[in-house]
Amino acid sequence: MRTPASSRWPTPPRYVRFIPSSLSIMSLAIYLATLSRDVGIGDSAELSLQAFKLGVTHPPGYPVHTVLGKVCGLLIADPALATNVLSALCMSIAVGLLGAIALRLARHSYAAVAGALIFAFVPTVWTAAVTTEVYGVNICIVAGALLLTLRWRDRPTHLSLCGIAVLLGVSLGSGLANVLLIPGFAILIREGARRKARELLLAGSLFAVTACAVMSWSWMRCEANPPLGSAYLPNTLAGFIAYVSGAQYTTLSIQPLDFYASRLVEHTTYWGASLMWLGVILGFIGFVWHWRRQRVICVSLLVMFAANLGYFTFYPWIDYSEMVVPAYFVFAIWMACGIRAVEAERTSRTARMVSVIISVTVVVGVLTSGVRTYRERGGDKPVTQFVRATFELVPPDAVLIAHWYDFTPLVFFQETQGMRPDLTIVECCYGIRHYQWGKVRDWREFARKSAAARPIVIDEIGAQTFDMNMVTAIGPGWYRGRDWYRVDPAGLHAR
Repeated sequence: MRTPASSRWPTPPRYVRFIPSSLSIMSLAIYLATLSRDVGIGDSAELSLQAFKLGVTHPPGYPVHTVLGKVCGLLIADPALATNVLSALCMSIAVGLLGAIALRLARHSYAAVAGALIFAFVPTVWTAAVTTEVYGVNICIVAGALLLTLRWRDRPTHLSLCGIAVLLGVSLGSGLANVLLIPGFAILIREGARRKARELLLAGSLFAVTACAVMSWSWMRCEANPPLGSAYLPNTLAGFIAYVSGAQYTTLSIQPLDFYASRLVEHTTYWGASLMWLGVILGFIGFVWHWRRQRVICVSLLVMFAANLGYFTFYPWIDYSEMVVPAYFVFAIWMACGIRAVEAERTSRTARMVSVIISVTVVVGVLTSGVRTYRERGGDKPVTQFVRATFELVPPDAVLIAHWYDFTPLVFFQETQGMRPDLTIVECCYGIRHYQWGKVRDWREFARKSAAARPIVIDEIGAQTFDMNMVTAIGPGWYRGRDWYRVDPAGLHAR
């Protein structure tokens, strides 16, 4: 009979049970102290807006974030602040869960605390914790599923297995890319449930039902509150498949070889700098230590780590580096194991001192660099100032055309605060877009038809795609179109 890995270790001191909650409280306090008070740009503004409206987000959809954001909005009046606080709360819970997982695997309180704090304050994680993003909600659910799975392996119960299945199903509503993590969970669950095919079938069915129920949100809500930035409306089977697969982004296309090489170098450098390189060394030491002692668990974590980091490192989108929070989470577990390994090899005072110096250096390094950066950002409201200045420049009853990062905060303020309801705000992109007031097949054609009766204002980036004789600058970053209705649509984007 297999002996659970945790039973081979002595019972930890009683104070250890308070470590996870203490880590959550500590990280939450720092996140709130450095929290952004402003609405974000791009996806952040859109996520806040859709939480406010209980609408549908851009592909592949994030209904769990939307619903939780709405719950926070019932307690906090400002929709942007509500979803910013949601990010901080969920990420701090994930930090506590990481501490609990590290305690279970490394069986060393100091190592667990250091690993969790390094994770909490690396730039990618900290940024996701103080602004509106889906990554805090997502890693909180994934971490909960992982901790429950490890506990279930020690004490298998039907209820725990059902809880794991539900959490994994819900996780697809906080990030569809979590499907890449399922094989890692499957290794843990299958190895812990041998000869229990009926239980596995029940868990698989519960997972499928939960995932379908969560993802059906986009189908049910898309007509009342259509997704901004989406070329597909998920109200038909074909539209739903195109929506959840993110077909409009063409991220699964094959790229040139130099793209993959440059990405690998770029992300390796960024990853090392984020962890001050010492953290990378600790992680590799911890991986070897973990591999030798708990191989099945280590293999499952390796599968999750490689799937998440590998996929998004080669993801042809500009914010790929922000999408690897699960990989940072797994690596932080190995960093905790690395600290444990340094002390485990030798019981000498020198080994313990080296372990303390390395871990303190990394924790203090990532913390101090982050505090300076995020405290400066927290009190400013550059996006709010930008929106107010833009609305003052735009003439009445205009069609305002802006690219995604400007478009979403403008729509956010229009719909949450009722600012400039006379404006029709359209995303400047090539393809179909859906709005509550209708569908735009081609924004250039829409602008041409509207120009005869309404002023047309476009952002600076858009102006560079046109003949500059057709626009007049009205302020920093904004141009007003002239005589577009007399021009053939093909001429609207000629250089």
